[in-house]
Amino acid sequence: MGKLLTPDLCRFIILCLLLSLPLTAGASLSSGTASNLSGARNIAYTTQTTATIRWSMLRVTGGRAPGVTVTSSSGTFTDAGNTIVLGTVNKALSKSKPISPSEPFNFSETILIPRDVLFKAYKQNIRTLYYRRNFTDCPAADCSQITIATSFTLTGSAAGVFNVSDYRLRFRDAPLTPIIEQDQTLQAEARIQVTGTGTIRGVWEVASPGSTAGTPLYQTLQLVVRQLSSGQETPILSPALPARQSGNHLVRFRFLAPELREEPPVLQYVVRAVPAIPTITLIAPRDGSAANQETKFQWDAVRNANGYKIELFDRNPQENSYPAKPVAGMLVRSDANHTSLPGSLMERLESGRRYWWHVQALDDGGNIIAASDWNSVTISK
Repeated sequence: MGKLLTPDLCRFIILCLLLSLPLTAGASLSSGTASNLSGARNIAYTTQTTATIRWSMLRVTGGRAPGVTVTSSSGTFTDAGNTIVLGTVNKALSKSKPISPSEPFNFSETILIPRDVLFKAYKQNIRTLYYRRNFTDCPAADCSQITIATSFTLTGSAAGVFNVSDYRLRFRDAPLTPIIEQDQTLQAEARIQVTGTGTIRGVWEVASPGSTAGTPLYQTLQLVVRQLSSGQETPILSPALPARQSGNHLVRFRFLAPELREEPPVLQYVVRAVPAIPTITLIAPRDGSAANQETKFQWDAVRNANGYKIELFDRNPQENSYPAKPVAGMLVRSDANHTSLPGSLMERLESGRRYWWHVQALDDGGNIIAASDWNSVTISK
């Protein structure tokens, strides 16, 4: 009579049988589909659209496969041939579950098809927009990958899509990389063309010499909000750029809306330190008084001066917002420390308007060797 099987012997036999089974063959993604749950298949170039996509895929498995994790790191908007990337959705999808060949992996995703993607598609003459994702299936044995895409038909024209079509940056009345003196006025200008009609928002930013040698640290100078329409080039002028600290400066205009994927262009300018010069004391007329053609403008004489220059501005220079050029000016001989404004100069000035004036002493070469502070006068004719 045979012996009865003990519990330990049973466990040993079962283990041997399990070890004799074939090893796991792994799993691979065999097919996948993308369903547009929102029904937004026809999209106008002029309208950004939200769509809900359901990604679904099946797997082929073999043997005793463990659970798997299916992931997709990002999605891309492309043309039909997948050669032109129009935009990227940096949102990861991931799901882990036991393997079952009859049960698909499903993901649901809501995406925004933005105006800049539609505008780029229009410029490339793309009539069918594809949204693609690469899904990776990684069980214990190996990994497999499958690409799934869904498409949208683009309709109409891009005439109403509001976007930046051309953008140039330059200095106003200055070379490409100007070298200026301390406190000299300098302004940058952005010239912008758009399609459609809408509002741009952007900021003028400057990086000071302390950061331009490494990674620039930009500081905001001014926020700009402007309504623009297609068919015209619009200049946007910066405020007066910082010119107190000597060294290399960087300036840019950065768009906040519509957002541009490209890095904004950057201009460079250099501020050169200027030695301190003596101050000329103004005697007459008093600050804030009225002035006409008979008013005497007088100041303290400067030793070794070869002449004096008077300049008038229509804005307060101490607010650092006056134009680069004076509205009027004249030269005075070195042997005179006073003058009145001639009729030809008075013709350039408006009666009842306030002007700011100063005096500079010049040497034989026309260099400034002394300068006054600023006083204001109101012209009376």
